[in-house]
Amino acid sequence: MNASSMLFRFGVIVTPDSPHVELFVLGSREEMGQWEPSKAVRMTACRSSVSTREPCLWLGDVRLREPFKDTLWFKFIRRTDGHLIWEGNGPHHDRTCSYDERNVLDGVHCHPIGHWIEETGHTDEMKHTADFYFSVAGQNAMHFSRSHPDASAGCIPASRSLGERSHRVRPLQRRRGPLDGRRVRPAHVRAGLEPKEGSVRGDGQAARCVH
Repeated sequence: MNASSMLFRFGVIVTPDSPHVELFVLGSREEMGQWEPSKAVRMTACRSSVSTREPCLWLGDVRLREPFKDTLWFKFIRRTDGHLIWEGNGPHHDRTCSYDERNVLDGVHCHPIGHWIEETGHTDEMKHTADFYFSVAGQNAMHFSRSHPDASAGCIPASRSLGERSHRVRPLQRRRGPLDGRRVRPAHVRAGLEPKEGSVRGDGQAARCVH
């Protein structure tokens, strides 16, 4: 981070009305266009392909100069086939951003992600979620099945014999993150469960926890 500036990251979740949609963030700061759409900051979709049936997260980075800790106002806009649509309905739906050091990660101020505000003033995220699931179900792409009587959360089915080795090696995890690239030795199954003490890392040390 430059002492005289800081990178701010804005995010919004949108269910686009077209796969060719573009998202922008603009606001009261000069670096954000001062409400002029032609100077708005372009955002990037977090998916390689955008679908009209699924919500998508868009992110936009803006480097703000001092005084970047002052409160600013902003909005998201989207452009489809050259037509601009502002979120919300007027200035009373403007968003605010106030500097909070708790939101700073690796030198970037990450503003909390929001959902697109419709003209009604609501996010309609429940409607978009329902539309998505109905769309999937309508394509017969969702599979429903009954659970096996031997299945239970976090356990190996009781039908498996004692002393049998588990063939599914699940990732071992430290408190600070996964143990990537480690070799593990499958543990004996005791009374239908995988004991923590039976799971080891490749260097022979016992794993702290099994997930």
